[in-house]
Amino acid sequence: MFDAIRTALSGLLAAQNRVAAVATNVANSSDVSRTTPQAGDPPVFQPIDVVDVATAQGPVLSRFAPRNPASVTVPDASSPLADSRGLVNIPNVSLDTELISAMVADVSFAANTRVIVTAKKMEEALLKIDV
Repeated sequence: MFDAIRTALSGLLAAQNRVAAVATNVANSSDVSRTTPQAGDPPVFQPIDVVDVATAQGPVLSRFAPRNPASVTVPDASSPLADSRGLVNIPNVSLDTELISAMVADVSFAANTRVIVTAKKMEEALLKIDV
């Protein structure tokens, strides 16, 4: 029973990481940068993904990983950061993909919460058994 709770807690932490990654990526999705950075330019935003790995012992290991490629080149001749061809870099962030990732985190959070509630009910039922 404690293994189930430990696994569910690790799932909750993984869902929390996923929400944090989505929030960071969406908040920075409209950043624009030069195709060739110049001295004095602010750092280019690096979108992140969450990698979840199930372990043999049960818990999920969740870690952040940089998205590759970090940016895509798009035309925007009106941008002051555009190069001579009118191109700029924007973060490799798809709002559709981020929404799906947030929905996955929501379902994961709900499922792992149900595991913890069920384990608690099982423990209470076991404590009520007369020997």
